[in-house]
Amino acid sequence: MKDRSFLPEKLAGNSEKKLSKMRIAIEAQRLFRPRKHGMEVVTLELIRAMQDLEPSDEIRIFIKDDEDNNCLSSKNNVTITKTKSQPYPLWEQHLLPSKVKKFDPDLLHCTSNTGPLFPGVKTILTLHDIIYLESLNFKGTTYQNFGNIYRRLVVPRVAANAKK
Repeated sequence: MKDRSFLPEKLAGNSEKKLSKMRIAIEAQRLFRPRKHGMEVVTLELIRAMQDLEPSDEIRIFIKDDEDNNCLSSKNNVTITKTKSQPYPLWEQHLLPSKVKKFDPDLLHCTSNTGPLFPGVKTILTLHDIIYLESLNFKGTTYQNFGNIYRRLVVPRVAANAKK
């Protein structure tokens, strides 16, 4: 029997019943970028560890195609789905939910602080940090400033709606 104690009770189900195979979607949008930051390293190692487990659940990783697409490949029960390159908010709010819907998972794990506002599926959010909530000083690049504004708007809503 699979240990699902990390899941909320509604997702984990009754431990006395035989657990069925789960379909899990994982958002790993920036995993194939050449210069990985902390969140991507954590996600990459998590997925690699999952690939080494005995296959039980069906796992689909959604990743934007980029230069370092050899750092991870499909293996056992873990399938890599490369998606088109789009600006991050469009990818996360439009493309990801449409791809996830086609996969029809039991849950979506968003690995990089943010996620779709309307995912259409139960969501688990990994929130690495909230430093962008500390102050909005516009001392970074335009890209960084936009990212901080985006996260300030999206993260509280996604976190409030996440099951875990």
